[in-house]
Amino acid sequence: MKYGLIKDNIAYIIGELNNGVWSGNIYYNADKTRKTGEQIVSDLQLKEVIIPSDFSGNSTQYNFIEQDGKIIIADMKADVQADLQKRTDLSRIAYLKKQLSNSDYKVIKCSEYSLLGLDMPCDVTALTAERKSYRDEINLLENKWRLK
Repeated sequence: MKYGLIKDNIAYIIGELNNGVWSGNIYYNADKTRKTGEQIVSDLQLKEVIIPSDFSGNSTQYNFIEQDGKIIIADMKADVQADLQKRTDLSRIAYLKKQLSNSDYKVIKCSEYSLLGLDMPCDVTALTAERKSYRDEINLLENKWRLK
């Protein structure tokens, strides 16, 4: 069972108590003996923390509520969600630009074949459609984050 506290309107997970064994920071009594998990929970006035199945491990990134003496971690904060989405989109843009770059040689090769009057070495219609779909998605994502 996880335990934590709320400080400055942020929920913090301090440690975990399972079968009497404390996992988290170590605390000591005045006589220099190690405190038990129960003592830590009591002394620090920790509350049980309920976490969602998709919890990232960083409680400061989530909204929470206090209910029935427990801290219930809820959905991820909107600014954190937006930041994660932006990082995902930036990664996707980089991937799509790499895909365009990786197919540049095909465009050049098709141009050379066309100039020489030879049959195309690949399906130009499919290649053009594929590259257009990459550019369209890049433009959409860049416009979403105003990156242009």
